[in-house]
Amino acid sequence: FYLALFITGIVALIGAYLYRYHRPVYNDRRLLWLLALIVVGSMAAFKVAGSALGIKLDTTQYGYFGALCITTASMLIAVLLQPGLAVLVAGLFSLHVGIMANYDLRFAGVSLISSLVGIHGFSRIRDRGDLVRTVLAMCLANTVAIWVLGSVSGDSLQGRMTGVAWGVGASVLACLVTWLGVALFERPFGITTHIGLLELSDMNRPLLRRLLQEAPGTYIHSLNVGQLAEAAAEALGAD
Repeated sequence: FYLALFITGIVALIGAYLYRYHRPVYNDRRLLWLLALIVVGSMAAFKVAGSALGIKLDTTQYGYFGALCITTASMLIAVLLQPGLAVLVAGLFSLHVGIMANYDLRFAGVSLISSLVGIHGFSRIRDRGDLVRTVLAMCLANTVAIWVLGSVSGDSLQGRMTGVAWGVGASVLACLVTWLGVALFERPFGITTHIGLLELSDMNRPLLRRLLQEAPGTYIHSLNVGQLAEAAAEALGAD
């Protein structure tokens, strides 16, 4: 009962935050459904993955798997909706992970740190190099967080090494699932993300190749206009 009450409070806080600071998302039922799908999907995966796969996870494994779910959900929300909303979701549901993992706040800390690094990285992706740097940054952040928090909790060296392995694996898997999730949700919900724009700018697309071959002047002019627009946006601090 009390856990259900806690979750209800989290949902209410997210709703109030949307109403106050992200009214376009609050007023768009399609985006609200997307937010609910991401959050409920990650929580469902966290709850049932072990039993559904017939694998009994111990408390430590369960906690790190929860960190993976929260990090993935946070990055998806950052890319598809709003980074600020993703930070709120990461903070609130990281507490939930700590509670579910036998009230071990170490996993809440790992979940939060991993999510914040992932949100920062994924919301700024412009090319494949940015993706690689985000994965490496998350691996490093998880390694440091797990080692420090494990030391504070009195974990053995073997326990910390195992935790680091889980953290690195969770970082890589979270980024892969996020990339796939963006590809799955972007078009059905009518959202244009940085990742989608990167795919559209691929010179192997037939339309761009045809433009370059049949109207090279127009193609060069379009590139120049795009560069001017980019410089103006950077000067204004816009996207």
